[in-house]
Amino acid sequence: MPTSSLSRLLYVSKALANRARLRILGALEGRELCVGQIAAIFDIARSTASEHLSELRRVGLIGERRDGKFVWYSLDTDERARSFLSVV
Repeated sequence: MPTSSLSRLLYVSKALANRARLRILGALEGRELCVGQIAAIFDIARSTASEHLSELRRVGLIGERRDGKFVWYSLDTDERARSFLSVV
């Protein structure tokens, strides 16, 4: 992903242009969830949830933690990501 501020803003904005991704970010507020939980909460296929999570991770808005077979997702602790999310 490009490192300039303008390029980063463009990629993050594109990622957030999808309503489902905004809802996923809201669900991750203050907790960790795995793909199956997100799929169940929003009644979507696991593959769809995984695609949304991959895009959010790619632009730096969420992080992941592996624990055995599970991958847990949470809002990223990156300060730039937090400041952007506070606006959204």
